Amino acid sequence: MRIGVLGETEARVGDAELDIGTRKQRAIVAALTLSGGRPVSYDALVDLLWGDEPPPGLPGTLHVYIAGLRRILEPERAPRTPATILVTVGGGYALRVPGDEVDATRFERTVTEIHRHLGGGRLTDRPALSADELAEASARLDEALGLWRGDPYADLDDPAAVVAERVRLEELRSVALEDRAVLGLARGEHARVAGELEALTAAYPLRERLWGLRALALARSGRQADALEALRMLRTVLDEELGLDASAEVRDLETALLRQDPELVWSAPQAAPAVAAAALPAPREAPVLPPWPLVGRDPQLSQLEQLLAAAGEGRPSYAAVTGDPGIGKSRLCAELAALATAAGTRVLLGRCAQDDGAPPLWPWLQVLRGLGKDLDTGITEDEGAEFRTWESVVATVAEAARTELLVVVLDDLHWADRSTLRVLRLLVTTVSAARLLVLATWRPHPAPTGALADVAETLARHHAARLELTGLGPADVAEVVG
Repeated sequence: MRIGVLGETEARVGDAELDIGTRKQRAIVAALTLSGGRPVSYDALVDLLWGDEPPPGLPGTLHVYIAGLRRILEPERAPRTPATILVTVGGGYALRVPGDEVDATRFERTVTEIHRHLGGGRLTDRPALSADELAEASARLDEALGLWRGDPYADLDDPAAVVAERVRLEELRSVALEDRAVLGLARGEHARVAGELEALTAAYPLRERLWGLRALALARSGRQADALEALRMLRTVLDEELGLDASAEVRDLETALLRQDPELVWSAPQAAPAVAAAALPAPREAPVLPPWPLVGRDPQLSQLEQLLAAAGEGRPSYAAVTGDPGIGKSRLCAELAALATAAGTRVLLGRCAQDDGAPPLWPWLQVLRGLGKDLDTGITEDEGAEFRTWESVVATVAEAARTELLVVVLDDLHWADRSTLRVLRLLVTTVSAARLLVLATWRPHPAPTGALADVAETLARHHAARLELTGLGPADVAEVVG
C-alpha cells in the first residue's frame, strides 16, 4: 500500500490506484498520514476535517466514512476481523503504512540524504562526488521531485498544523531544486540549468542561493553580462521587499564575475589584442525581466519606442534616462529591450560596475562580446594608442549597426571610468548614419562632473531624448500595492 499526499490524496496497490471515495474520505486519509502513523484522537481528527463547524450527527457520519475506507483499503479482509491498515487506537484512529510507502516521507529522506552529501558549501564549490555519483544523485532528485503532483495535503483545508507541514515540505522542495541545479552545474549542464533557474528565481524571488546559482550558470554559459544582471535584479528584490543588501557570498560572486575569476568558468577566456573576432556572436537572448509588471512608465516607454523606430530608419538615436536609485531606470530600459528583442533586434547591455576590480572600458567590453568581438582592456600611457582603441570600439559598433538594428544599453554611467565615457562621446559625435539606439542611464545626484558632464552636454547638443524619472503617482502606487 502506497499513500500519496503531495497533491490530491491517493492510495495505490502496485500500479493500480484505488478509488478512495469522496473528498472527505480522502481528507481522512491525508489527516491520518499527517500524523506519521501516530494515533489521531477523535477530537483532533474532527478539528482537522471540519474545524469549528462540525455537522450534526458527526459521530455516525465519521464512522460511515471510516468503515467505507477500510473496505477500500483492505478489500480482502474477512468480515469482523480487525483492520490492519486503518486501525482504531484508544479514542482515535491511525494509518499503519510504512514511512517509505508515503510519498512525502520518501521525498524528505531522499532530499535530506543528497543535501548532506553535497555539503552545502560555497556557490562556487564543486561537489566531491564522482561522475557516476553525480548522475545517480541527479536521477534520484528528479524522481523525488516527480512525486509532487500539486499542493501537499490538497484535500485538507488550512488548519495551523496542515499549513505548517505544507511550508516545511515547500522548503524541502526548494532545497531539492537548488541541489538539482548544483548537480547540473557540476555535470556541465550550464545552459539547461540557467534556463531552469530563470523560472525558479521568479517563483522564489527571495532565495539568494538560487539567484547566485543562476548567475554562475549564466557565466559558465558565456553570458557574463546576463549573470551580472541577475545579481543586480537580486539586489533590487532584496532592497524593495526586505530593505536588505545581498549577502557577503553574493557580493563575493559579483566581484569574481567582474574580475573574471577562473574558478567561475570551465576554461579561462584568452585576451585578444584590440578588437578581434571571437568564435561566435552571442545568442539573442531575451532580456531578463523582473517577475512584476512595469507600472507608471507608459509615456516614457512610448518615447523610447519612437526612438527605436527612428533608429530602424537609419537615424542614430540616443536617450539619457536619469533618476534616483531604485526609481526604475534599468527596469524601463529592460522593458524596451524586451520589446526590441521580441521584434528580432539585437540588444547589447553594458553595465558599469561599482567595484574597483572592473577593467577599463568594462561596459563596452560587454557590448563587443555581444557582437562576437573581444577587446584588449589594457590602457597604456600612450594617449594616441588609447584614442585609437576608442576609435576601434566606435568603428566596430557603427559597422555592426549598418547591417542590422542595434540597441545598446549603457547602465549606471555614474560609475563609469573615463575611457568608457570618452567612447560614448566619440560615438555620438562621429556616427551620423547607422541603425543604432543607445540608452544611457545615470543618477542625477550628485550632479555629473568631469567626463560624465561632458557626455551629458554632448547628448543634449545632439538632441538626445532626456527622460527624468520621478516617483510614481498615487494611482500607480495603488496598482503596485493592490
